[in-house]
Parts: sequence; structure tokens; C-alpha cells
Amino acid sequence: MTRYVYYLLFYPIFFSCTATFNLRQSNIKESDSIPECENLIRFVNKNWFKHKKYPCHKEFGKSFTFAQDFKPCLLKLHKYEVLQIFGQPDVEQKGNFRYIFSRDCASSFYNGHTYFEIIFKNNYVVDADSGIEQIAE
Repeated sequence: MTRYVYYLLFYPIFFSCTATFNLRQSNIKESDSIPECENLIRFVNKNWFKHKKYPCHKEFGKSFTFAQDFKPCLLKLHKYEVLQIFGQPDVEQKGNFRYIFSRDCASSFYNGHTYFEIIFKNNYVVDADSGIEQIAE
């Protein structure tokens, strides 16, 4: 009986702490993409976790080099395709998209974070950048 009560009390707390991110998969299938983008779509389908509450994504191992790793694909995309692959950006400024990555999205802007930014001209990607953004104290 004690074990049952333990599960009833602590399982919801544990589950709520670990379930703060949702996997967001691409709306474009690997097989429907251009060859340069197959690896990108495969990567997004496994690693693109959007926070349930904050405008932020779960940080992954190479989030600071993401744009450089996939630039050959990114430079061939239209804004519509970017939205289909990555979903809505965490920040949209002057028509450009920025995705924020952090382990702790609730305080990412205070502790620094990594970012992935896409720059558009006439609705086509003309550049992409990613890196670490530290907040100066």
C-alpha cells in the first residue's frame, strides 16, 4: 500500500518535470525533400524539441554549429519550407527567424543560450547563422 501511495504522489511530479518539451517533427518527409536536405529533416525529426510554455527549444549537442552544418540545404529553402521544417520561430525580427536553444528555457535569457538564425530576402534564405549568445553582467 505504501508503494502505491508513493507512486500516486511522486509520479505526477516527476512526469511534469521531465515533460516540458514536445518533439516537433518536420511537415516535410525526407523522401519529399531535395537530397541536400534529407539529413536536416532526419535530424529535426529526432532533435527538435519545443518548450511547452516558453519561446525556446531544447538544447542539443551541436546547436551552436547547426547553421554551418546544414547551410547547403538551408540556402535552397523558401520561407514556407523553413516553417514546414522547423515550425514557428521563437523570435521573428525584421522578417528573419531566430530559434533559441537552452537547457533551462525559463531563464535562458538570463544565463545565455545558443541560437539559430535564418535571414531571408524576397522570402528565400540568403544566410543562416548559429552560435552562443552570452548575456553580459
